[in-house]
Amino acid sequence: MVSRLALSLLGAATILVLAVPGARAQLASEDSVTGTATLFEGGPTFRFDAHSGPSGEGPRGTVTRLDAAGNAELTATVVCLAVEGNRATIGLEITIRDPIPREQTVAFIEDNDGRGTDRFLGAWYGSGLHERHAMRRCIRTRIGP
Repeated sequence: MVSRLALSLLGAATILVLAVPGARAQLASEDSVTGTATLFEGGPTFRFDAHSGPSGEGPRGTVTRLDAAGNAELTATVVCLAVEGNRATIGLEITIRDPIPREQTVAFIEDNDGRGTDRFLGAWYGSGLHERHAMRRCIRTRIGP
């Protein structure tokens, strides 16, 4: 299983080292990214709870940035999920407060299961984008080799 967010995921695309549970396609009827990850010691912690059908259909769940006490600071809604082997791409929509337009973000997670450094990449695609655009980003954009 695999498994400030506005600042960490909405900033420039940056690769960060973290320990995250496995990004693995399930052999059953769904893909999922679940677990927690801390970007660096003392840095932000994220809780992943993303699910979809095996082909990415019916995406659901959240990615939450936690404060130092473990309380939710910011939560993003999953709009797409693509899992391939040990890599996952999660399309997210963040509503900071109404009536500000929603922000679109894509998170990439790679779990190397102790055989190498796990990776996390967050890329911000701006506000006011449609869910269809986020889905295209989720499917077409994958974390590199």
